[in-house]
Amino acid sequence: MNPMSHRLINIVRQSRNRRRDAILVREYFASHAVRKLHLGSGRTRLEGWLHSDVEPAGPGCIKLDMTKPFPFSDNSFQYIASEHSIEHIKYEEGKRALKECWRVLAPGGLLRISTPDLALLAATLTGDGQQIRSVLLEYATLCDQPPEMAMPAFLLNNEFRAWGHQFVYDSSTLVCLLAEAGFAEITRHPVGASDDQALTGLEARASDPTLKRINAAFTMVLQARKAFDTWAR
Repeated sequence: MNPMSHRLINIVRQSRNRRRDAILVREYFASHAVRKLHLGSGRTRLEGWLHSDVEPAGPGCIKLDMTKPFPFSDNSFQYIASEHSIEHIKYEEGKRALKECWRVLAPGGLLRISTPDLALLAATLTGDGQQIRSVLLEYATLCDQPPEMAMPAFLLNNEFRAWGHQFVYDSSTLVCLLAEAGFAEITRHPVGASDDQALTGLEARASDPTLKRINAAFTMVLQARKAFDTWAR
């Protein structure tokens, strides 16, 4: 196949995918009074949510690149959730993505973000990190990883370099970005727990119970609200 034919095929495919996504969004908005956007959903499917990913996996998932403007009008959703996604884009891109989340949330809407906690990971280098190191050793054994996986320096380098990670946050940094984006009532919650039923039990990054527990040991979850009296920024 010559390069020109390949480009034409890609153009046709992208156009077809955009039409498909537009239909999915239109049908979702028409059938859901309470609208919930799942960013970076991968293959996870949550009842009542519009799923999106930079590389959509399977049917019912639209293409959404968090580094670019979101393809929605202002005040479109009551909820947005993102699980282990923001660490895959650069710091400045993350800042813009949070501003886009604020824009497309309706007044009073909630954003929930889960991401690796740099402070917990860094604790592996201190005398207070014995529990985290024990969990790492369990993970290394469970996944048949090399012994180095349980070493603090190996873990930290993995978090910064592996899996496409671009910027790993601690709580204070992410809280500052959320506040800068316009969010209020920023609170931290345990993995899977929330004071809002719609955001309870969302985190599904690992299906195996042991992996879920290990993942929770390194994950922070923040919720933030778009103020009820806010309409423009």
